Amino acid sequence: MEGLLAPDGRVFFVDEAAHGLWDEDWIDEDAGIVRRTLAGGGSHRAVKVLWHPEELERTMGELGWNASVHPAAPFYWGTATR
Repeated sequence: MEGLLAPDGRVFFVDEAAHGLWDEDWIDEDAGIVRRTLAGGGSHRAVKVLWHPEELERTMGELGWNASVHPAAPFYWGTATR
């Protein structure tokens, strides 16, 4: 990971939190794999890790990041520095 972020650099992220607002087409829920159907009828697989904002902030801290994660249901956003 070293070298991927400039010295004094910061990352910004937005993602979906765990919620029950819509259903997912789970292929393998334990592995976090869902099927997404495209507008043209095709489909692809996506890996989903549904973090709770507090858990993500804590985990990033344990990995050496200074993170601030803010819930904005059903999503969350945050910033982090090394």
